[in-house]
Amino acid sequence: MTMTEWRDHLEILGPDLSVWPPRLAEAGIALMSVSDEARDIFALASGGGASGAPAPGADAAARTVLR
Repeated sequence: MTMTEWRDHLEILGPDLSVWPPRLAEAGIALMSVSDEARDIFALASGGGASGAPAPGADAAARTVLR
């Protein structure tokens, strides 16, 4: 997934990864695992800041998708 696709999916589907199609959610999680920029984009989409701290619920959404 590219950064542009990541932004587009977040804009269209929202930051709750548990409602995303599993393949897209897994790709987004993989992107966040290697990219500070992807984590910052997710934090902003989730209503958090780009402080490096995960947005509220981000970890729970990731666990839901990966089950």
